[in-house]
Amino acid sequence: MGASDGEFLRAGLSDNLDDAKAALAALEAETGLESRRTCLVGHSEGALLATAMAAVDPALGGLVLLSCPARTGEQTLGWQAERIPATLPPAVRALLRLLHVDLAAKVRKNHAKLRATTTPVARLGGVRVNALWFREFLDYDPRPDLARTTAPVLAVTGSKDLQTPPEDVVAIASAAAGPVETVVVDDVSHILRSQSGAPTLRSYRKDVRRPVDQRLVQLVLRWLDQRTDARNP
Repeated sequence: MGASDGEFLRAGLSDNLDDAKAALAALEAETGLESRRTCLVGHSEGALLATAMAAVDPALGGLVLLSCPARTGEQTLGWQAERIPATLPPAVRALLRLLHVDLAAKVRKNHAKLRATTTPVARLGGVRVNALWFREFLDYDPRPDLARTTAPVLAVTGSKDLQTPPEDVVAIASAAAGPVETVVVDDVSHILRSQSGAPTLRSYRKDVRRPVDQRLVQLVLRWLDQRTDARNP
Protein backbone atom coordinates (compact mmCIF):
# COMPACT_ATOMS: atom_id res chain seq x y z
CA MET A 1 0.00 0.00 0.00
CA GLY A 2 1.50 3.28 -1.08
CA ALA A 3 4.52 1.61 -2.68
CA SER A 4 2.92 0.60 -5.98
CA ASP A 5 4.36 1.83 -9.25
CA GLY A 6 2.37 3.15 -12.19
CA GLU A 7 -0.08 5.96 -12.87
CA PHE A 8 -3.83 5.57 -12.46
CA LEU A 9 -4.74 7.52 -15.60
CA ARG A 10 -2.51 5.34 -17.79
CA ALA A 11 -3.94 2.03 -16.56
CA GLY A 12 -6.38 0.13 -18.75
CA LEU A 13 -8.96 -2.48 -17.83
CA SER A 14 -6.45 -5.13 -18.93
CA ASP A 15 -3.87 -3.69 -16.52
CA ASN A 16 -6.35 -3.96 -13.66
CA LEU A 17 -7.01 -7.57 -14.69
CA ASP A 18 -3.28 -8.32 -14.61
CA ASP A 19 -3.09 -6.81 -11.12
CA ALA A 20 -5.99 -8.97 -9.92
CA LYS A 21 -4.39 -12.12 -11.35
CA ALA A 22 -1.09 -11.23 -9.68
CA ALA A 23 -2.84 -10.66 -6.35
CA LEU A 24 -4.53 -14.07 -6.53
CA ALA A 25 -1.27 -15.77 -7.52
CA ALA A 26 0.54 -14.09 -4.61
CA LEU A 27 -2.17 -15.22 -2.18
CA GLU A 28 -2.02 -18.81 -3.41
CA ALA A 29 1.80 -18.82 -3.24
CA GLU A 30 1.78 -17.38 0.28
CA THR A 31 -0.93 -19.63 1.73
CA GLY A 32 -0.83 -22.74 -0.45
CA LEU A 33 -4.58 -22.34 -0.88
CA GLU A 34 -6.00 -24.46 -3.71
CA SER A 35 -8.19 -23.00 -6.45
CA ARG A 36 -11.08 -25.30 -5.51
CA ARG A 37 -11.12 -23.72 -2.06
CA THR A 38 -10.91 -20.18 -3.42
CA CYS A 39 -13.88 -17.97 -4.26
CA LEU A 40 -13.56 -14.62 -5.99
CA VAL A 41 -15.81 -11.77 -4.85
CA GLY A 42 -16.00 -8.70 -7.06
CA HIS A 43 -18.11 -5.54 -7.14
CA SER A 44 -18.92 -3.55 -10.30
CA GLU A 45 -15.67 -3.37 -12.31
CA GLY A 46 -14.20 -5.84 -9.82
CA ALA A 47 -16.97 -8.27 -10.75
CA LEU A 48 -15.99 -7.98 -14.40
CA LEU A 49 -12.36 -8.69 -13.49
CA ALA A 50 -13.43 -11.70 -11.40
CA THR A 51 -15.46 -12.98 -14.35
CA ALA A 52 -12.49 -12.72 -16.69
CA MET A 53 -10.31 -14.57 -14.16
CA ALA A 54 -12.85 -17.35 -13.60
CA ALA A 55 -13.09 -17.97 -17.34
CA VAL A 56 -9.51 -19.26 -17.41
CA ASP A 57 -9.55 -21.13 -14.06
CA PRO A 58 -12.02 -24.04 -14.25
CA ALA A 59 -10.91 -25.30 -10.82
CA LEU A 60 -12.06 -22.16 -9.01
CA GLY A 61 -14.38 -22.81 -6.06
CA GLY A 62 -16.91 -20.08 -6.76
CA LEU A 63 -17.64 -16.59 -7.97
CA VAL A 64 -19.65 -13.82 -6.27
CA LEU A 65 -20.65 -11.03 -8.67
CA LEU A 66 -21.98 -7.90 -6.97
CA SER A 67 -23.58 -5.25 -9.21
CA CYS A 68 -22.15 -6.93 -12.30
CA PRO A 69 -23.43 -5.99 -15.75
CA ALA A 70 -24.05 -8.61 -18.42
CA ARG A 71 -23.65 -6.39 -21.46
CA THR A 72 -20.85 -4.37 -23.03
CA GLY A 73 -19.44 -1.38 -21.20
CA GLU A 74 -20.84 0.90 -23.89
CA GLN A 75 -24.32 -0.54 -23.38
CA THR A 76 -23.98 -0.23 -19.61
CA LEU A 77 -22.97 3.43 -19.77
CA GLY A 78 -25.80 4.08 -22.23
CA TRP A 79 -28.26 2.48 -19.81
CA GLN A 80 -26.97 4.75 -17.05
CA ALA A 81 -27.29 7.86 -19.22
CA GLU A 82 -30.95 7.09 -19.91
CA ARG A 83 -31.88 6.66 -16.23
CA ILE A 84 -29.76 9.08 -14.25
CA PRO A 85 -31.31 12.32 -15.63
CA ALA A 86 -34.66 11.50 -14.00
CA THR A 87 -32.90 11.36 -10.60
CA LEU A 88 -31.39 14.84 -10.87
CA PRO A 89 -32.82 17.79 -8.88
CA PRO A 90 -35.76 19.51 -10.61
CA ALA A 91 -33.75 22.72 -11.13
CA VAL A 92 -31.00 20.79 -12.92
CA ARG A 93 -33.48 18.94 -15.12
CA ALA A 94 -35.13 22.26 -16.01
CA LEU A 95 -31.77 23.77 -16.93
CA LEU A 96 -30.91 20.80 -19.14
CA ARG A 97 -34.23 21.16 -20.94
CA LEU A 98 -33.70 24.90 -21.33
CA LEU A 99 -30.25 24.33 -22.84
CA HIS A 100 -31.54 21.41 -24.96
CA VAL A 101 -28.95 19.07 -23.46
CA ASP A 102 -29.52 15.39 -24.23
CA LEU A 103 -27.31 13.53 -21.77
CA ALA A 104 -27.65 10.19 -23.56
CA ALA A 105 -26.60 11.77 -26.86
CA LYS A 106 -23.72 13.55 -25.13
CA VAL A 107 -22.50 10.26 -23.68
CA ARG A 108 -22.59 8.62 -27.11
CA LYS A 109 -20.62 11.54 -28.55
CA ASN A 110 -18.01 11.24 -25.81
CA HIS A 111 -17.70 7.52 -26.49
CA ALA A 112 -16.98 8.24 -30.14
CA LYS A 113 -14.29 10.72 -29.15
CA LEU A 114 -12.70 8.20 -26.77
CA ARG A 115 -12.72 5.48 -29.42
CA ALA A 116 -10.86 7.83 -31.75
CA THR A 117 -7.98 8.21 -29.27
CA THR A 118 -4.86 6.06 -29.39
CA THR A 119 -3.02 7.12 -26.22
CA PRO A 120 -3.51 5.86 -22.66
CA VAL A 121 -4.48 9.36 -21.51
CA ALA A 122 -6.47 11.89 -23.52
CA ARG A 123 -8.37 15.11 -22.98
CA LEU A 124 -12.15 15.11 -23.03
CA GLY A 125 -13.81 18.46 -22.51
CA GLY A 126 -10.47 19.84 -21.37
CA VAL A 127 -10.05 17.17 -18.67
CA ARG A 128 -7.42 14.41 -18.74
CA VAL A 129 -9.15 11.01 -18.68
CA ASN A 130 -7.99 7.39 -18.68
CA ALA A 131 -8.77 6.84 -22.37
CA LEU A 132 -7.22 3.37 -22.57
CA TRP A 133 -9.44 2.12 -19.75
CA PHE A 134 -12.52 3.56 -21.43
CA ARG A 135 -11.69 2.02 -24.82
CA GLU A 136 -11.24 -1.41 -23.26
CA PHE A 137 -14.27 -1.07 -20.99
CA LEU A 138 -16.57 0.08 -23.79
CA ASP A 139 -15.80 -3.10 -25.76
CA TYR A 140 -15.67 -5.64 -22.94
CA ASP A 141 -18.63 -8.02 -22.81
CA PRO A 142 -18.58 -10.43 -19.84
CA ARG A 143 -20.96 -12.93 -21.43
CA PRO A 144 -18.35 -14.86 -23.46
CA ASP A 145 -16.23 -15.22 -20.30
CA LEU A 146 -19.31 -16.32 -18.34
CA ALA A 147 -19.89 -18.99 -21.00
CA ARG A 148 -16.44 -20.37 -20.12
CA THR A 149 -17.07 -20.18 -16.37
CA THR A 150 -17.99 -23.54 -14.82
CA ALA A 151 -17.58 -22.47 -11.17
CA PRO A 152 -20.77 -21.83 -9.16
CA VAL A 153 -21.87 -18.19 -9.35
CA LEU A 154 -23.83 -15.95 -7.00
CA ALA A 155 -25.03 -12.80 -8.81
CA VAL A 156 -26.44 -10.06 -6.58
CA THR A 157 -27.64 -6.58 -7.52
CA GLY A 158 -29.66 -3.97 -5.62
CA SER A 159 -33.11 -3.02 -6.87
CA LYS A 160 -32.12 0.68 -6.77
CA ASP A 161 -28.90 0.29 -8.73
CA LEU A 162 -28.55 3.14 -11.23
CA GLN A 163 -25.18 2.01 -12.61
CA THR A 164 -25.76 -1.68 -13.30
CA PRO A 165 -29.09 -2.94 -14.68
CA PRO A 166 -30.66 -5.10 -11.93
CA GLU A 167 -32.21 -7.31 -14.61
CA ASP A 168 -28.75 -8.34 -15.79
CA VAL A 169 -28.65 -11.03 -13.09
CA VAL A 170 -30.97 -12.99 -15.40
CA ALA A 171 -28.57 -12.58 -18.31
CA ILE A 172 -25.70 -13.76 -16.08
CA ALA A 173 -27.66 -16.91 -15.26
CA SER A 174 -28.35 -17.51 -18.95
CA ALA A 175 -24.76 -16.96 -20.03
CA ALA A 176 -22.82 -18.86 -17.35
CA ALA A 177 -21.79 -22.46 -17.99
CA GLY A 178 -22.04 -23.46 -14.31
CA PRO A 179 -24.80 -23.22 -11.67
CA VAL A 180 -25.98 -19.70 -10.88
CA GLU A 181 -27.99 -18.24 -8.01
CA THR A 182 -29.38 -14.74 -8.57
CA VAL A 183 -30.76 -12.25 -6.05
CA VAL A 184 -32.00 -8.67 -6.41
CA VAL A 185 -31.96 -7.08 -2.94
CA ASP A 186 -34.76 -4.59 -2.33
CA ASP A 187 -33.87 -0.92 -1.73
CA VAL A 188 -30.11 -1.39 -2.21
CA SER A 189 -28.07 0.93 -4.43
CA HIS A 190 -25.00 0.34 -6.58
CA ILE A 191 -22.69 0.97 -3.61
CA LEU A 192 -24.49 -1.84 -1.74
CA ARG A 193 -26.10 0.42 0.85
CA SER A 194 -29.80 0.55 1.66
CA GLN A 195 -31.52 3.57 0.19
CA SER A 196 -34.98 4.88 1.02
CA GLY A 197 -37.15 6.77 -1.42
CA ALA A 198 -36.49 7.09 -5.11
CA PRO A 199 -33.12 5.84 -6.44
CA THR A 200 -30.49 8.57 -6.55
CA LEU A 201 -26.75 9.08 -6.83
CA ARG A 202 -26.89 12.25 -4.76
CA SER A 203 -26.85 10.44 -1.42
CA TYR A 204 -23.71 8.38 -2.16
CA ARG A 205 -21.41 10.59 -0.12
CA LYS A 206 -23.66 10.16 2.91
CA ASP A 207 -24.60 6.53 2.24
CA VAL A 208 -21.01 5.32 1.93
CA ARG A 209 -20.41 6.22 5.59
CA ARG A 210 -22.84 3.47 6.57
CA PRO A 211 -22.03 -0.26 6.48
CA VAL A 212 -22.87 -2.44 3.50
CA ASP A 213 -26.46 -3.67 3.75
CA GLN A 214 -26.50 -6.57 6.20
CA ARG A 215 -28.97 -8.60 4.14
CA LEU A 216 -26.46 -8.64 1.33
CA VAL A 217 -23.55 -9.44 3.65
CA GLN A 218 -25.35 -12.39 5.22
CA LEU A 219 -26.47 -13.66 1.81
CA VAL A 220 -22.89 -13.72 0.54
CA LEU A 221 -21.50 -15.28 3.72
CA ARG A 222 -24.09 -18.08 3.69
CA TRP A 223 -23.41 -18.81 0.02
CA LEU A 224 -19.64 -18.90 0.57
CA ASP A 225 -20.02 -21.09 3.64
CA GLN A 226 -21.96 -23.65 1.62
CA ARG A 227 -19.07 -23.92 -0.83
CA THR A 228 -16.09 -24.20 1.47
CA ASP A 229 -15.88 -26.80 4.22
CA ALA A 230 -19.06 -28.65 3.21
CA ARG A 231 -17.96 -29.29 -0.38
CA ASN A 232 -14.18 -29.11 -0.09
CA PRO A 233 -13.09 -31.14 2.94
